[in-house]
Amino acid sequence: MFSTLFFAFFTLVSTVNFAQSKPVASVFDTALGASEVLDSRDIQSSPTIEKRFCAPEGDRDPDPECNHHPVHPPHPATPTPTPPGQSSYTVNDPQIPRSPITVKLNVPPVIDVENWNSVLFDNLKTNLPSVLQQYGVDAALIPTLLDEGVEVLFEAVIAFSGGQSFNEVDIGDDGPGGIARRSLFGKFIKWIAKVVVGIVKTAAEVLQDIECGIFVNTVLPGYILADLGFKSLNGNSGVPTTADQDYFLSPIYGSISHDDDIQIHYGATFASGYLDRDSVTFGKRVYIKAAAPKSTASTPLLQDKAFQDATKVLLSEFAYVRKQAEKGYLSPVYGISYLFDFCKAGYSFPKTSVARDAADKKEAMNDLLTDRVGTQFMDKWKTGSWQFFGYPTTTRYTRYQNYPNHYYLPYQNGGLTLDCNPVTGCQ
Repeated sequence: MFSTLFFAFFTLVSTVNFAQSKPVASVFDTALGASEVLDSRDIQSSPTIEKRFCAPEGDRDPDPECNHHPVHPPHPATPTPTPPGQSSYTVNDPQIPRSPITVKLNVPPVIDVENWNSVLFDNLKTNLPSVLQQYGVDAALIPTLLDEGVEVLFEAVIAFSGGQSFNEVDIGDDGPGGIARRSLFGKFIKWIAKVVVGIVKTAAEVLQDIECGIFVNTVLPGYILADLGFKSLNGNSGVPTTADQDYFLSPIYGSISHDDDIQIHYGATFASGYLDRDSVTFGKRVYIKAAAPKSTASTPLLQDKAFQDATKVLLSEFAYVRKQAEKGYLSPVYGISYLFDFCKAGYSFPKTSVARDAADKKEAMNDLLTDRVGTQFMDKWKTGSWQFFGYPTTTRYTRYQNYPNHYYLPYQNGGLTLDCNPVTGCQ
């Protein structure tokens, strides 16, 4: 029964238009208080991310554009005022049935922990009627669906924000204490079934796409507000990635961290609904609950668990960064794609394409990050004498066939060999 209903959480606003005359990075930031028409078909193809390998900070690089950003001390995480007022986004995405649809937001001067829930609820309530009308729900059914739907939708958005995935238990009846996880997605699935019954569909429309379209269109305002909320809560507290972190990011992601000015917010304040998460990425900003790792040249990497863990978080989150780069770092555009993928994957985060990629990338550097031999390449590199060679160009070292104690790792400006003795260590 529910396999046919599939997932309806992903259809609110579905595509963002990159006007050729506007810088991509400014479209979303200037949209508040105005109306933006966003069309995914104008994003002709995913922009290619050039992998330009640069020498570490402090070394002279022949490429004049390879100037690393200095590591600035973090700014205090003070709330940033959000441009208040009403704004609208008209989103058009060919994969979403019955596009385009307009999302309207009413943004207060500041979004903080205290008012997050009320701002989210009010904006969901504002947009839901137009979504039901756009999808052709019987007018006689809309008042009843609205009365039940706003509360149910709010709970579903909170579940999504917290990283919860749909489970078959969610469709069961509420029992003692069942208002927690079961009610969050379970009630939404039951409600969306009533919505679909009230829709007159054409033969060309697939039921699952209709449901996912409704999901996206009803949830997207919450996603956009979350982006604004995190920005407001954390202000200008972000810092660039360090050379030590670039050592592990570069083999997979190239120089995107500095090319696109990605900012890492350590010790970040998380918006309500996201409190169960340890990290999240919106556009060019990566928010991490943990404090910034303190790594020194004298600390062997194999013993630096804090740095290892923090680096794995970055390796995972940069999968989301790269995906959002393909959408011009615009939350409405990426949000549509992300929500639709989540819905089509059965409301399951682990089954989305970007989550699978992030899980793979999180462990992709283990040969150099946690391995007994591989970590010693980094130990030698960060002392300074090897930094001229740049960053590794592969994710793993190799062993010489005829010299079992010799290990090789290619770098941007050459290759390095370790001679490892079981007693004296690696030289």
